Amino acid sequence: MFGAANSFFSALALAGLIYTIWQQHEQLKIQRTELELTREELKRSAAAQEETGEALQGQLKLEMRVAQLAALNNEIERCDNSLGKMVEQKHTVQEREAVEKVREKALSYRAQLLLELGLDLS
Repeated sequence: MFGAANSFFSALALAGLIYTIWQQHEQLKIQRTELELTREELKRSAAAQEETGEALQGQLKLEMRVAQLAALNNEIERCDNSLGKMVEQKHTVQEREAVEKVREKALSYRAQLLLELGLDLS
């Protein structure tokens, strides 16, 4: 009688062990699937982050160009004001020509910047 009970419980323990191994196998398959999905999501996230970085670099370059353009416009305006005052105060021709050269150079740089930005204001 004990032999039959021992055999029954041994078989039951073996069945439990097999069921546990099968459950672990199923859990590992689920984990592999989730890991693959996570990898794909990380790839998409990295690509999106790279695109964002490139967009920010482009925006920064544009902002730098706009700041340069504003500085050149200020320099041109300063030269125009200086030339007006120089005529009133009867400065020498050489002094006025020096300011005019600075103004022309600033105008040239501004034209180059506008072309780089794709803005043609001519």
